[in-house]
Amino acid sequence: MERLTQASNKGGLAFTFDLDITCEESEIRKITKLGERLKEYEDLEEKGLLLRLPCKVEDTVFVSEEALRKKKEHGAFSEKKIIFESENRPRYVKCKVVGISFKNKGNYIKVRYTGEFEEKYFDYETGCDYRIITDYIDMNFVFSSIGKKVFLTKEEAEQTLKKMESEER
Repeated sequence: MERLTQASNKGGLAFTFDLDITCEESEIRKITKLGERLKEYEDLEEKGLLLRLPCKVEDTVFVSEEALRKKKEHGAFSEKKIIFESENRPRYVKCKVVGISFKNKGNYIKVRYTGEFEEKYFDYETGCDYRIITDYIDMNFVFSSIGKKVFLTKEEAEQTLKKMESEER
């Protein structure tokens, strides 16, 4: 990204464009403060220390059912089966972002799927049985899966999954 600020010859702040302002001294101090703050952010970005997050906690995202099924098979809720509605419905589910983490092996977005599960349980009178419960699964996805398995908008999910379906045919 093109810088808007730089260090001046005297070590202070300099804008990279011509700025002709006629105003009170107090307003000049405010503009200078804004420029200094912008320069700090630009310096951090240049050093690779400024990270732009794809979304924030509490955002709604859409996860492909295929990714959700695979995550379910590899761990938690082994005694609970996810109940998906008819095959005619969209192939993605609505989830909530519950965390963002940064680990040695990558940056992760943690999403929570809340839905209906068929739970296997043991009843002393009837033995093993199943019941429908509402519960949740938390899943971690690397940032690179955004746009492939996790989508930031419903439209993006529909468009990508439709494209994938047409490629399969």
